[in-house]
Amino acid sequence: MILDLLEKLYFHELEVREKIIVRVQLVMTLHVSLIAVVMVMLKGISRDMDWKILAIYFLIIIVGIIFIGRSIVFLYRVLTGYKYCQLPDSSDLIKYEAELENYADTLKDNNANDYSVTKEFKKTLIKKYSRCADENKKINERRRRLLTASYNGLWFGSLFVLLSGGYYILFGLDSKASIAQTYNHHNSICVYHHPLVIIKRKTDMPEEENQTSDNNEQKPSKTVPPKEPDVTYSTEDYKPDTDGKEKLNE
Repeated sequence: MILDLLEKLYFHELEVREKIIVRVQLVMTLHVSLIAVVMVMLKGISRDMDWKILAIYFLIIIVGIIFIGRSIVFLYRVLTGYKYCQLPDSSDLIKYEAELENYADTLKDNNANDYSVTKEFKKTLIKKYSRCADENKKINERRRRLLTASYNGLWFGSLFVLLSGGYYILFGLDSKASIAQTYNHHNSICVYHHPLVIIKRKTDMPEEENQTSDNNEQKPSKTVPPKEPDVTYSTEDYKPDTDGKEKLNE
């Protein structure tokens, strides 16, 4: 009874270990995503903005980076410095059972029949299960607390990164956006003056050339009678009926 209970507790703590590893992988993915977002915003920021706007933006982003760094530190502490207790290898257990049987045979030769190999083996398993379950539980509890602290730092870091992203979009801190605005403004000026240049070229043309072009446009072409459309034939066969066409032409 007690052996079954301790066995379940032992494997339960090992399952908790695997779940912690999965959560750590999720937190690492979120860290990489947030760092990528911060790097993209810092790379594309415009230096031509007002220094007050930039100072507020960098203040927000620095606070977010501090929380993210704190979360990474806790995550590193979750991953390192722990040794989980496990049962001995199967080969060692088989060897131990064989030694118990040899010891039992020795006791029988000495007229000691109250020794049981099964009971001794179960006692050993109970001790191992109990020790490993207790030690692994302490490790898992510590790692859970550190992982929760890492989650909290990640949550606050995400909040400040999101706030900096909204600030980034609201004030147009992207250097490409400012270049595009300047380019559009320059194009609007060029489009505004372009019709004037075309009109000026038209007015600078000599009057003789204008008259000759008007005469060329108004000069009628020679009238040619339109060609009569040829007749077509439809047949029930795949090939056209050329014989009927020749008869009509005759």
